[in-house]
Amino acid sequence: MALLLEGLGPEAAARVAAAALQPEVIMAAQPPEYWSARFAARGLRMSPRWLREKVLKAGLCYHVDKRVLISPKQLDELFLWRKSSRERDDPTAPAKPSKAYKRALAALQARKNASKKRPT
Repeated sequence: MALLLEGLGPEAAARVAAAALQPEVIMAAQPPEYWSARFAARGLRMSPRWLREKVLKAGLCYHVDKRVLISPKQLDELFLWRKSSRERDDPTAPAKPSKAYKRALAALQARKNASKKRPT
């Protein structure tokens, strides 16, 4: 463990000392190439480059020297289902109803208004 902390550099070692970054998390985190190979073993095609781009964009990774490391928890967060493709591409974007949802809501409101206007 001490050897790992020495290899991280002074800034990361200080964060570990401050308990901001637990060594167990670093031990579980792996590079995108590792996760890509794990997915490929299960029949899922996912390139390390695509995975790296997504985690960097979402901020769901650790930077150790020039390497990008992803923990299993961060990977779970990356693949959580979100309501729209915009949210999947940008997890920090505010939630916004899709056009299909707006059309369905407008149709339901039109039916409700039409039934109110009918004389009984």
